[in-house]
Amino acid sequence: MNLIQFVDVKNVLIKLQDIFQNNLNNSQRAYVIGFLLSLPTLICYALNINDLSKGFYVLLVGVLIYGSVMDLLAIHKLIWNTTLGKALLTLAFFALTTFSYAISETVVNGIVQYDATALSHTVKLMTVATVPILALLIFIAILMLYVLLLFVLHMTYYMVGHDLFPKLFKTESYPLFTLFIRFFVYMFLLSVLTTNFDDTSNRYTKFVESNAKSFIHNFEAKTYSRCQLAEGQKAITVNDDEIIISEKEENGNITFTPQLCEPKLKSNP
Repeated sequence: MNLIQFVDVKNVLIKLQDIFQNNLNNSQRAYVIGFLLSLPTLICYALNINDLSKGFYVLLVGVLIYGSVMDLLAIHKLIWNTTLGKALLTLAFFALTTFSYAISETVVNGIVQYDATALSHTVKLMTVATVPILALLIFIAILMLYVLLLFVLHMTYYMVGHDLFPKLFKTESYPLFTLFIRFFVYMFLLSVLTTNFDDTSNRYTKFVESNAKSFIHNFEAKTYSRCQLAEGQKAITVNDDEIIISEKEENGNITFTPQLCEPKLKSNP
């Protein structure tokens, strides 16, 4: 390589660096990095370097998810800046919170297999724990909606009516090229997320339920109760006549058994 060729390559690299830093938004930068990561991923896969290939693959998916989330945050900001958008987003947040709380009550009820009204702290904890799964479901639903419907509308508006939506189409460089990149990125992420969703959600559910049992046994159940308890048992008060016995077995498994309360203190006949 002679000096002139070296200078030309250097100038091209400087120009590309300037475009990357000054012309691209966060999601576009993520997509560029994702493309660069796909090269070592494919090379390592072709050479059967599985561990390294998996590492690059996980990093690739993470970067693309970050770029997609940046897109969603930009859309959220655009919607939130309108009065109607604020109302709709607030309503959606309220509905999701209520739905998450209802799911949590059902899960806790299934864990103790009895009336779980007294386990309010566990229900609140489970409400927080359901957020990742709900967020993932919403993310998948939005990607699917964009791929199936919004891409066509987006493309139509860009081709024939983008002047009607200046805030949506004039906030980034290379909008048409980025539009197609997003379509293929979202298709790829949909394939990855839907393929691994069942296995991931099952493992996460088992993890959450196991920790919920521990939380109930260690914090909700009481060592000292007005009802008679055997050694190693704890009590969850349901009402004046009923309790749930929480007991940790030798293998570490925690069981919950409803029974009638037999008071320690008895009135004289």
